Amino acid sequence: MAACLVANPPARVQIDGYANGTGASDASQRAVSEQRAMTVRDRMVQQDVTTDRITTVGMGAADSNGADSRPVEKVVL
Repeated sequence: MAACLVANPPARVQIDGYANGTGASDASQRAVSEQRAMTVRDRMVQQDVTTDRITTVGMGAADSNGADSRPVEKVVL
C-alpha cells in the first residue's frame, strides 16, 4: 500500500482499525482500535508516505466475535 501511495502522490488513504471486541469497555475497544490504525500509519510513514495523506480512525470492536477478528482496513480516498 505504501509503495502505491508513493507512486501516486495525489492519493490519500484512511486506515480503519478494529479491536476484537472481547472483555473490554467500548472506550477501551475504541482506544485499542485507534492505536492499531496509528501503528499501520506509522509503518507507512517509515516507507515515505507523508502523514497529511493518511487519516486514521478507531472503529471500536469488529462485528465478528473471534480473537482473530482484528482487521485494519485501508480505504483509498
